[in-house]
Amino acid sequence: MHLSPIGKFCQQQWEKVTEHYPYATVPLFVVMPNHIHAIVSINQETEPAVQKTARETLAIVVGGVKRSVSSFAREHKIEFGWQSRYYDRIIRNRGEGNNIANYIENNVARWDSDEYYSKEP
Repeated sequence: MHLSPIGKFCQQQWEKVTEHYPYATVPLFVVMPNHIHAIVSINQETEPAVQKTARETLAIVVGGVKRSVSSFAREHKIEFGWQSRYYDRIIRNRGEGNNIANYIENNVARWDSDEYYSKEP
């Protein structure tokens, strides 16, 4: 996968999530041409002032990443927009986590069969 400048910036933001949100870690993610897959772990004990559910806290993390990438796009005059919502799923057990991790790790190799695949840049 060859990332565009905005894709590279997005990747950097996901790599630095814990710097901005100490209660969140991202053990696995992949930036695709038109979407992102990530496993985000929320540890609410790390941030005792956070009195939100894990799903609300995840929304803060995802919103922060989306905001920084959008700002980068505006600063560099790159036409860009996020879809308004994102799909989240709470991983309930190791087997489910392994299946999701496998999907993320192999997503790049399956890109040309993805329903959103486009040869356009």
